[in-house]
Amino acid sequence: MTAIASWVDGGTVDPVRAGHKAVSLAAMAAAGLPVPRGFVVLAEVVDSADDELPRAVADEITSAYRALGSPVVAVRSSATAEDLEGASFAGQYDTVLGVRGDKAVRDAVITVRRSLRSERAVAYRRARGMAEDGLAMAVIVQELVPADAAGVLFTRHPLSGDESVVMISAARGLGEGVVDGTALTDTYTLDAATGAVIERELAGDTAVLDDRALDHLLELARRVREVFGGHRDVEFAVQGGAVHALQARPITALDDGAADFPVRWDDPADADRSWMLRSAAPVHLLEVDIQRASAERMRVGFGETGVPMMHLHVWQVINGYLYVTGPDVAADVVAERQARLTALHDRYAATGSSVFEEDVEPLLVARLAELARLRARRRSLAGRVELLERAIAAYADAMGNLHWRIQAQPVDWPARYAELTGRPAIEAVILLQAVTTRTTRLINHLRRLAKVVQTDPALLDVFDRRDWPALEGLDDGTAVRSFRAGFSRLLRDYGLRTGMGLGGVANFLSPTWSMSPSIPLGIIASYARQDLDELDRRDRRLRAQRQRLERAIEADLAGDPDRWQRFELARRHMVNAARTTEDHNHLMEQACGGSMREAALLTGQALVAGGRLDDPDDVFHLSLTELRALAAGHGPTDTRGLVHERKAVRSKQGATRPPRTLGAPATGPGGPGAAFTPPEGAGLDGDVLRGTAASRGRHTGRARVAPPEHAPPDVRPGDILVASMVGEAWTPIFPLLGGLVLDYGGIFQHAAVVAREYGIPAVMMTRDATKTIADGQLITVDGDAGIVELAPG
Repeated sequence: MTAIASWVDGGTVDPVRAGHKAVSLAAMAAAGLPVPRGFVVLAEVVDSADDELPRAVADEITSAYRALGSPVVAVRSSATAEDLEGASFAGQYDTVLGVRGDKAVRDAVITVRRSLRSERAVAYRRARGMAEDGLAMAVIVQELVPADAAGVLFTRHPLSGDESVVMISAARGLGEGVVDGTALTDTYTLDAATGAVIERELAGDTAVLDDRALDHLLELARRVREVFGGHRDVEFAVQGGAVHALQARPITALDDGAADFPVRWDDPADADRSWMLRSAAPVHLLEVDIQRASAERMRVGFGETGVPMMHLHVWQVINGYLYVTGPDVAADVVAERQARLTALHDRYAATGSSVFEEDVEPLLVARLAELARLRARRRSLAGRVELLERAIAAYADAMGNLHWRIQAQPVDWPARYAELTGRPAIEAVILLQAVTTRTTRLINHLRRLAKVVQTDPALLDVFDRRDWPALEGLDDGTAVRSFRAGFSRLLRDYGLRTGMGLGGVANFLSPTWSMSPSIPLGIIASYARQDLDELDRRDRRLRAQRQRLERAIEADLAGDPDRWQRFELARRHMVNAARTTEDHNHLMEQACGGSMREAALLTGQALVAGGRLDDPDDVFHLSLTELRALAAGHGPTDTRGLVHERKAVRSKQGATRPPRTLGAPATGPGGPGAAFTPPEGAGLDGDVLRGTAASRGRHTGRARVAPPEHAPPDVRPGDILVASMVGEAWTPIFPLLGGLVLDYGGIFQHAAVVAREYGIPAVMMTRDATKTIADGQLITVDGDAGIVELAPG
């Protein structure tokens, strides 16, 4: 009996012996679709438990492989119960990519067959009530396309069943992780009839697929529907503009007519409460523990302070997404709590100090020092899990409780300035220029390192090319030694930065600078090609301008000591507020968040070393309870399989579109809301884009339109950064900018504060900047009028 069936030259295969995946490939090949060549090792010739192939079967596999020309191949499953109408088994069986050579192909066939009886596959079948009897595994050996990009297309909407659209998800390279949700992917929604792009959601700077590739994929979708007489989920690869179909299976993500976003309440009464979405993606299991700890600290904080941002501490996870609401508390009770906190702020303000400086900052510094000591000592899994728990507790208290206690009532500083000095209100922002914060100290450190780079041709060449591995091979000269020592100090002081904070895209899985040194190295590279002496001169001019104004006001008010004292107290209060905005972020979001992230990494690394995980970041798919059990020597038996199943569930949840609100209409205190809502009249008005003035000045330059990402974009001197929102990850490059334009944002957030510190014109809350301004377009930012002038296209 032959062991092999081939679809080369239109060969046919039997589904009982070859599995449904191979049948689909054969059908597409017979119809002339672009299917890579290959063959299938039939199901009945080898038992899946065998670790060796019978000699005759091994010889047939070798002959068939050589008949293909002995190329690099992918070896995939084609079980007889796979790619069915009700159960796709996507990601449940093993795939081996990049296989080359006779023995390697035979070994890969054994690996794939063995996955038929893996714990995760058995659990998948059991969850669907499928019998184990009569199961068999055929194995596909298919020529591997050296893809520029790969992904999955759905010939209809996979959730709503809308047949008027085609949906495509794609990533660069071979596409590993697209199906199980571990890869960062672009998503394209096309009109099935015209091919027009309805929606294009990009994961990076540039699109993975160009319009030509999308046209080819739309045609592939049409032809697949014709071949199978119905809708399919098609895996594909793109190489040099050509599209290849790798497999096709029924769309099983959601039954026709089912709800797009399933909602199951913990308590039926919850349906009568107002719930707000608080996660951009389905939460990992470890994130649930972080939320639990943070919510508890918010509960305590709200009980003591009544701060609205702590009100939403009641939570639950619905279809993988985090939703929050708040308790019903009488308005007079909340007002009494808030009055106590306001009185505390007023007492400190009367002395020119703040709650942050006196109470919060010392506490955070002590906690971070203790975490650093623990991090240096913890080597065992048990020690690292304990470190992780301590780090989560520190982060939860910082972000759930302390973060909101430090926020005093906002003051209209320009109006207060004019009232106290009798001078133009527009001058007020000058007194916030060149204020020293942890952010400005970081920027100074980055610039000093860039100056060292500029002194050495070899270093400068490496940074021009951004060839970071080449740094290790440089001769150990004076400049190289100086740079290495300075960079080590930078990571010691700022290595816990994660980019988390208002306006950023970082999350709990984002790496710290110590974990990903290419981030600060890239910032240094941007500085290294600038005239750093001119940047220093600009800083001195800003400082001198501020000092001249301070002396002028002092002279004006010399005859009124009481008025001078009130002004000086108000000025110190505003400077403290500016410092607090930057310093609290460094200590809370960055350092506490980074400590937690690195503790998770250490725990994950210990589990990888112990053979329990494949990747350190897989630790986020485990709960603290499970981690404690593993540290104690018990816990889940097949941790890898458990993680794989949870990734698959999270991927399916991620394909849904969660509503922003659930339950009853929202009432009572909530989030920042109106503070970040564009004002009336914001948006495009002829050749002018209107928004809110955030930092004074006027500058004309090239627009650098940047999509949200973790690392800051590469900018050139005088560029005007145009973005939707900007968080702490990007503020270190601000001194290089000529201006800043944002769709949203607030005049008290980090971007505005740092722009004012460096005298960079900024306009925020334009609503449409990223939609109306083209990358490279000449624009003028008027930070006094709050407008952006667009040069004719």
